Parts: sequence; structure tokens; C-alpha cells
Amino acid sequence: MYIDEAETVQLSRGYVEERREDDRTVPLLSAAHLDPRFDELVAKCARFLNLGENWNSYRSRTIDQNLVEEGLRLVAMVLMPGRRSPSIVPTAVGGVQLEWHTADEDLEIEVRALGKYRVYHRKGEQEEEFDVRDDLSKLVSLSRAFSE
Repeated sequence: MYIDEAETVQLSRGYVEERREDDRTVPLLSAAHLDPRFDELVAKCARFLNLGENWNSYRSRTIDQNLVEEGLRLVAMVLMPGRRSPSIVPTAVGGVQLEWHTADEDLEIEVRALGKYRVYHRKGEQEEEFDVRDDLSKLVSLSRAFSE
């Protein structure tokens, strides 16, 4: 499936506002309140959807559109003026990873499945890794540390 960037931006604004198909409760956001940088991240993610099998030469999977959308939902919740925009990269298992890095702190959130995340967080000398399922409050809180 190939989706052009303009079509993906339209789709992204729609799915940020919709309920998920599995009937889990999801915070709904108005497209009018999204940071303009969101469109840039959506366009980047649209290109991920064009990556085929083995895109990294190490048996990687194609990128799952549902996981891209899940990652963009999280971005829509944390992207605010005065906060750094995350880097978004595809993962070899078909998902996406959101990353924030400074000299003193790192935050990496891998979208593994709908509502399932693997988190790596380092601040100074302290590191932690943990899984998050459905409750995104800790992820939102951690991302707030990354102001511009």
C-alpha cells in the first residue's frame, strides 16, 4: 500500500479524533490543537509505510500502519509548544520508536503493539527499562522533561 503524504496527513488528523476499533478508551484530540510539527512527523511516517520486507538488509519486517498510527497518537498527546519534537524511526520488527535525546537524558519509546510500549529512560547515571500497557500517563510525564 502506498499512501501519499497529503493523504496521510488527512488520515492522521482523522484517526487522532476517532475511537479505536477495539473499544479501548483513548484520549481524543481536536486537530485544531495539534502542533504544526505534527504534520512533518506524519509525512516522515508515511515514508516508512513504503519500506518493504528486509528494508534494512537484516530481515526486517514491513512497517505496520497500525503501529505507525499508534505512535502518532502518542506524539499528538505529548507534542506541545516549548517541548522538543521526538525523532521517529522505524524498527526492524515493523513498528516505530519515538526518541528524545539530550546530553544528560534519553527517552526511547518503542511501539510494540497497540497499547504496548517498551521504554528506555536514562537521566544522568540512572537508567531504567520497563513495559507500559495502555496507561500512557508515565510516558507523557517523562516526555515533559524535554523542553526546547
